[in-house]
Amino acid sequence: MFKDDKYANLRELLLTEVQLRVLKDVREFLNVFHTIQQVVSADKTPTLSTVIPLYEQLIGFLETLKRQKPGISHMIQASIDKLKEYREKSKRSNSYTLAMCK
Repeated sequence: MFKDDKYANLRELLLTEVQLRVLKDVREFLNVFHTIQQVVSADKTPTLSTVIPLYEQLIGFLETLKRQKPGISHMIQASIDKLKEYREKSKRSNSYTLAMCK
């Protein structure tokens, strides 16, 4: 379609193969969060006893994905760091102790 001369002005807007590959990697990365969000939202009332183990799973998935997608590893590592920060904040709360005793 874009080979037609009437679309010549749009050719420069086409994504390169590298850009398409990066977008595919980003989509895969974001899908990890979507999947976890779907699991959490399936519960009527997500609780720490559910969410904390999912943090651990999510971090594990992201660690694996980081090795598979070195082109976006910086983005993945930033997410891992933030999840670990939230996990540590959760562990310091009294609610965490109660939730994990269930």
